Amino acid sequence: MGKPDFFSKPMTKQPKELTPEQTSPILSDERLEELKAEYERIFDCQHSGH
Repeated sequence: MGKPDFFSKPMTKQPKELTPEQTSPILSDERLEELKAEYERIFDCQHSGH
């Protein structure tokens, strides 16, 4: 009924220092775009620096 079981159980198996973002199994498209832009910037920096 209603929510799946794991929502109501305390998340004892999760390490405390992980953020909700890190524990989330699904990245939103927006987040993926952000990461992609970040990696592209780093990649560009490495190549244009030489």
